[in-house]
Amino acid sequence: MYKLNVHELLVLHLNVERKVGDEIKHHGYIVEHRINVMKIIDDLINNNYIYKTNTPDFSLNYLKVVELKDILRNNKLKLSGNKAELIDRLLNSLDDDSFNDLNLPFIYRATDLGNRILEETEYIEHFYPYHSISIVDAYNVVQDADEDVDKIEFIYNFYIHLKIESTELDSAGHYAERLSRYFSLESPNEIKQRIYINLSIYLIGMNELFRYERLAYFSNNIREDYRFHFAEAKRFYEKPILVDKVNKNDLINVYLKDIKSFIEPNVFIATKFIKILFAKMEKSYEDLNKQYTDIEKHFNIENIKETENDQKLIPHNNVETKSKSGCLLLILFPLLPLLNCLL
Repeated sequence: MYKLNVHELLVLHLNVERKVGDEIKHHGYIVEHRINVMKIIDDLINNNYIYKTNTPDFSLNYLKVVELKDILRNNKLKLSGNKAELIDRLLNSLDDDSFNDLNLPFIYRATDLGNRILEETEYIEHFYPYHSISIVDAYNVVQDADEDVDKIEFIYNFYIHLKIESTELDSAGHYAERLSRYFSLESPNEIKQRIYINLSIYLIGMNELFRYERLAYFSNNIREDYRFHFAEAKRFYEKPILVDKVNKNDLINVYLKDIKSFIEPNVFIATKFIKILFAKMEKSYEDLNKQYTDIEKHFNIENIKETENDQKLIPHNNVETKSKSGCLLLILFPLLPLLNCLL
């Protein structure tokens, strides 16, 4: 069997079930990569992935209602009804010779082999045309995937682990959010949707702590600069938190369990992230500030252990302290070593 490359798969996905003469040839990606669509279509036909047909049961669907009514009128048939009824009337009233005289449009249809390949490579359309994971990268990743695995999940998981290893937690959290949406909309699975939502909370939160350390150098109002944006998680937890009033401790226990299937988290910090989410959802600003304060204290304690006992953190715009010698010491949260350990 002739194995299709990624651009051949793309042409197959884009043009199957389309009219001959109405091929997709001018998408930006296709033009940019100089993909010869018509040559690939010929190769797909020659290698038994697709064929052209104008049998009435397929081709009539590609005619407009006005065109269908013209055929009915010419054959002295009733014109009433919706499109499906018009097509059904023609199929039941005209013989093969009559249909041959109509010059119905030819359609690209997939063979059994083509349908199997389309099913196995659904990920092509998910990552096309513009995605942070290109269809070429996706294609290369799935070469190591088992046949029965969900390839879209496999691809995202590959990049989630890759980004975690390189401490690109923002990207890892983004991919986890994309997977949660995939299992919400494209391939509904409530358990997997929840797992990836929970993973995204932890990864986005950890990325914010990296950002928090950087802000310590430049911001005079660090508390005001906290983001902790959990947009997808907020939508997911809206019903259990605001409507069903599910016990938060039960939700937190499930959340921690989900994270541990990917990474061993710092339980204290991980718990703070989801409590921040809950506080924002309930608009409990007192609780939100408590979670922020707990995180600050956690890292300040780690810092103070390495400084003079009489060193004090001054709530000043420059976030400074003075040592016994009078030297100014900038209290920076030592996140990078800690985060590396956590990851």
